[in-house]
Amino acid sequence: MKTLKSSLLILLITFSQLSISKTDQDIADEIMGVAVQDSGVAQGALIYANLGIRRDELVEEWNSKYAHTDSSVADYDEANIFVNKVKSKYRTSKKYLYLTEKVKSFNDKALNLVESYRLLVNRGNVYLDNIKEDNDFRRDIIEAMNNALLSYDEDILATLDRMKDMIGNDIKADKLREAEINTK
Repeated sequence: MKTLKSSLLILLITFSQLSISKTDQDIADEIMGVAVQDSGVAQGALIYANLGIRRDELVEEWNSKYAHTDSSVADYDEANIFVNKVKSKYRTSKKYLYLTEKVKSFNDKALNLVESYRLLVNRGNVYLDNIKEDNDFRRDIIEAMNNALLSYDEDILATLDRMKDMIGNDIKADKLREAEINTK
C-alpha cells in the first residue's frame, strides 16, 4: 500500500509539472482513478510521461543536428549513437504498452507515442543509409581517380608526388568536413 501511495504521489507530481491540455487533464484524472486499484496503471503513466518528455528532447535533437544536415557531411558514428538511443526508447515504449490498456484514452496516447518513436527510428535509419551510400560513393570516386592517375603517369616519381598531393587533399577535405559538422 505504501508503494502504491508513493507511486500515486509521484504520478500526481509528474502530471502537475507538465503543462497539459484539457484532454490530457481528463486522461490524467482517469488514470488517477484507475491507478488507485491498479498500481500498474500508475507505473505505466510514469513510464509514458517520461517517454513523452524524452521523445520531445530527441525530436529537438534530431531537428537541430540531423534534419537539415546533408548526409554527405554527417558523422556516421555520431548519428548511429543517436539512432540507437531512439531505438532503445522505442523498444521501451512497445514493451510497456500493456500497462496502458485499462484506460482507453491513455492507451491511445501511448500508441501514438510508440508510433512517433517508430517514425523517428525509420528517419534515422534512412539517414544512416544515406551516410553509408555517400561515404561509399566518395570512396569509389577517390579510388577511381587514384587508379586513373597511377595508370596515367609513366614516371614513378611524378606518380608518388601526385599521390602525396591527393592524400594531402583528402586530409584537408576531412578536416573541413569535421569543422563544418562541429559548427552545426
